[in-house]
Amino acid sequence: QARAGAALAGLGAKVRARVRVQPLDLASVASVRALVAWAGSEVRQLDALVNAAAVWPRQRRTSVDGFDLTFAVNHVAHHALTVGLLPALRRARAGRVVTVSSGLHARGRLAWDDLMQTAGGYNGTRAYEQSKLANVMFALALARRAGRSITSNAIHPGVVRTELTRDYPEIFRDTPARSLSTARAAAGCIARLVLDASVARTTGAYFDRDRAVAPSKQASVVADQDRLWQVTDDLLARVGT
Repeated sequence: QARAGAALAGLGAKVRARVRVQPLDLASVASVRALVAWAGSEVRQLDALVNAAAVWPRQRRTSVDGFDLTFAVNHVAHHALTVGLLPALRRARAGRVVTVSSGLHARGRLAWDDLMQTAGGYNGTRAYEQSKLANVMFALALARRAGRSITSNAIHPGVVRTELTRDYPEIFRDTPARSLSTARAAAGCIARLVLDASVARTTGAYFDRDRAVAPSKQASVVADQDRLWQVTDDLLARVGT
């Protein structure tokens, strides 16, 4: 983990002058498509993609496209972005995709008939757990679909000290400091999957920090992974180009 963090820092120093910042709003399918279009003309090859963005609102909010914001940002946008960037990833000698999930995926259930939680009362935690389950299922499905030159793994980087739960009461967020990871430590775990040679050929795995472990039974059902893939493609097809 420390080695990977140091390698990432060194790499960052080398490429900082070449970094291009492109606008991206993961709550907007149009914004994702715009970035994919830009990459299609500007990025010949992509060595790694880290899907790490997440939201956890307490109350129901919707994306630009009318989807539940949690499901839209945490899953749908990452699906669209990754699939759109597959050509550039395939042009790399060994492309790596890392999707950041959570240990809470094990508590998640996919509400197939109501993925956007429009029926009944909205539960922000349930929506978040569902999106994190979707992350793992997407990563495992991608590992089967992407081809030999691309690896796809999911990771729980630990319970990280961030502002993710800022919408919730303080008592909810009162996790003992000793059980929280720093952003730097979490980044080191993620960087290992991006840079470390020891996991260069590992694909279709779920990591709890720096250790590969079994994902939840729900996440491991191949038929459900494929169903989620198709449902997500259908959602994206509903959004005009």
